[in-house]
Amino acid sequence: MNMSDVAEASTRSADERALIEFLGQRDVPCPLCGYNLRQLRSARCPECGRELELRVGLSEPRQGAWVTAQIAIAAAAGVGGLAIVATIMHGWPNVSRRQWLFNICFFYYMLAIPLAGMTYLLRRRFLRLERNAQWWIAIAASIATAFSIASMFLTD
Repeated sequence: MNMSDVAEASTRSADERALIEFLGQRDVPCPLCGYNLRQLRSARCPECGRELELRVGLSEPRQGAWVTAQIAIAAAAGVGGLAIVATIMHGWPNVSRRQWLFNICFFYYMLAIPLAGMTYLLRRRFLRLERNAQWWIAIAASIATAFSIASMFLTD
């Protein structure tokens, strides 16, 4: 047995003791079978036999704003992908009315393609922002996407 095995066994026994101590006076159901784990003697559920561990987790994962922003940007990126294919197949569209509006929306669609990847890769940083900042970003992305999609119907 090398030093890392000894350290792992020591950590495991300390974690097991913490779990047993935590469940000593608490009614906590097994996450798998629902058996009451009060006064547990080992780190296994006596009912289903699954190994248990004590963890710390967020009481309320705040992902609503991130999901909203991701959906809005992914929708624009999807339209952007379709716009690229249409432009390759048919050329740049000749829009008679509100060409400037069409150009702005087309630019947003092209920008949304890398933004969709960035919002996915930078999820943890986004979730560290204050809740108000998260929702302002999500609302801005939703409004930009809704406006750009609605503006497609305003151009000929």
